[in-house]
Amino acid sequence: MDDKRPILIVHGGAHPKPAPREAGSHAPTPGATSDGLVRACEAGWKVLESDGSALDAVCEAIRVLEDDERFNAGRGSVLTRAGTVQMDACVSCGATRRAAGVGAIENVRHPVDAARIVMDQSTHALLVGRDATDFVRHRGVELRNLDWFVTEERSRQLEAFSETDPASAPASAFAETVGALALDSAGHLAAGTSTGGILGSLCGRVGDSAVPGVACWADDETCALVVTGDGDPVLRSGFAARVDALVRSGTVLREACRQAWSVVAAIGGRGASIALSPRGEVVVVCEAATLEWAAATASGVETRISDQR
Repeated sequence: MDDKRPILIVHGGAHPKPAPREAGSHAPTPGATSDGLVRACEAGWKVLESDGSALDAVCEAIRVLEDDERFNAGRGSVLTRAGTVQMDACVSCGATRRAAGVGAIENVRHPVDAARIVMDQSTHALLVGRDATDFVRHRGVELRNLDWFVTEERSRQLEAFSETDPASAPASAFAETVGALALDSAGHLAAGTSTGGILGSLCGRVGDSAVPGVACWADDETCALVVTGDGDPVLRSGFAARVDALVRSGTVLREACRQAWSVVAAIGGRGASIALSPRGEVVVVCEAATLEWAAATASGVETRISDQR
């Protein structure tokens, strides 16, 4: 792809390959959410084709996914062991290298908006819990009651999870984070993530999706990157920062992502990542996972399913 030709990438979350039928697992049939990904692409593309910023396009696309209850983000998020909804999100701007996230927030319709507010209206990189929710509430973010977020499917999943060994922990459960990447007409990159976290997690858990430089990062000199999958191993690996450092040292983007997944796999993690280079190259790498994603360009929107490393 030529320089400065806009592109938008969205994904709806990875799931294990082969997808185990575990109690409470949520492994959608490939292609089942393609229409939602297309709608998200169309919304974000409207921003890019009007010469809007990559960051605005990313946020617009993720808002669509957060309102679609089939995805584990916003409405339709998985439930904690207490039956609550606690969400994480992050945004990153490649032009400025500014990035910020929110963790374990509640009642916010669009967590990606909360992350954007923290980035634009504070000096902090991460805010969590009730204080984070209060911070964005006072700055006009849209709130909804808990029952708006909780769907019948997610309630059934929690019930099935609760019937398993109560001492078990979902340490290797997929968070199925949604995410988006964009390159705008000015040549700037951006990335964003949003998730409801892990089914049956302890209240207060913050995963990789909230932390800049882990599952979400953008830098105009290296790449934009989003990650989905086993959040805790990804967080422990420092995934995006590792990829960024490898690219700066001269490693090609695909190999950098493969090396980062080798580290995650070594500590028991699986998942998938999508990276976008400053030239518009799209790199999808999967580690024992399948990822459905979509891309919007001037030629239209195309959906794909990837499962190869």
